[in-house]
Amino acid sequence: MGREERLAGLLRVSAPFTILSLLSVDLVVPSYLARLGASPLILGEIYSLRTGFRLAARAVSGLLSERLDYKRLLVLSFSLKAASYWTLYIGGGLEVSVAGLILLAASEGLESPAYLSLIALAGNRAATSFGIALSLRTAPAILAPLATGIIAQRLGLRHVFGLAALISLTSLGLVAKLYSGHSREEGRREYRALLTRRFILLMTSASLLFICVSGFRPFFYWWVVEELHYDYATLGSIVALGEVLALFSRIYTGLIAERIGYATAYALVGILRSASLTMMATASSLMTVTLSYLALRGLMAAPSRNALISRIAPREMYGLAYALIGLAMDLGALAGPVLVGLVVERWGLRAGFTLLSVLYLVFALSAAQLRKMPTRAPQDSDPLPNN
Repeated sequence: MGREERLAGLLRVSAPFTILSLLSVDLVVPSYLARLGASPLILGEIYSLRTGFRLAARAVSGLLSERLDYKRLLVLSFSLKAASYWTLYIGGGLEVSVAGLILLAASEGLESPAYLSLIALAGNRAATSFGIALSLRTAPAILAPLATGIIAQRLGLRHVFGLAALISLTSLGLVAKLYSGHSREEGRREYRALLTRRFILLMTSASLLFICVSGFRPFFYWWVVEELHYDYATLGSIVALGEVLALFSRIYTGLIAERIGYATAYALVGILRSASLTMMATASSLMTVTLSYLALRGLMAAPSRNALISRIAPREMYGLAYALIGLAMDLGALAGPVLVGLVVERWGLRAGFTLLSVLYLVFALSAAQLRKMPTRAPQDSDPLPNN
């Protein structure tokens, strides 16, 4: 497949998801829930509940990927996403908002295996393809946090959800227009390929990573607004700077991974993030908080992790393989908010950041073990359909 053809396929796959990145809804969810009566511990429990439903939906998506084409899975996902944002916009108390977040979690669980499988089928330079596609997907996120913060500040939190619902409907239309009924790869299903030590180790490392990721985000947002007393525009600016860096870091992390090895690049993510959280645990100024947050975005795990999956699993097993890794990530994300919430409730946020720093080092050690294990040679992929 030529470079231009591969890029066109990646653009086609990413377009509906790029539209979704115009708003950063997660930026306002923690404070929105806190104002509805959620304490730090309850906030952690809500995020873990959301993760549990995403986990279940991802399992369903992995099973359905053997029977349905990816387009149908994504149509269902985007429909649920629009319904979830309308539920949050309508409001009605903490219980109704939690129901909306559950719908959103189901949408996220259904979409991920199909989306990642389509990227894996778009070219044979796996880490580079994932880096480009994920950067295309998140390109609007450069300004999305700032725009979301301004909308929340001027119009109110509920209007963020209303706009997100309209954007979701637009993305649903793009899926119907740009995607064909591109189904899973045909072939004999060798389930033993997903029961190897290397695949199980990859699942373990992914779970550790998302204990850290999920345990950080809600409490960092809450910390900046509720404890450091900065407004949403300031929080949005910090996160926007991080997204600018992440836009490029997804690409150069993919290029680095092609040179030094997928597993080595994967482990480096944990080392850098551990150092940045150690810095954040002692932060006392807005500048230090911002710099430590930017360091967290300096290297991205997704390009090398997803490339490793594409090298370990056969093509005909991509849907199930990405679903299983997603399940492992969700299991980690299920534990992360509650674990950090308990620590924060008892010892404060700085203790929570210190715990996450240690856990990132454990992740780096487990990821480094993948360097010793062989992977399959890359397989040439057919271009994605044009319609």
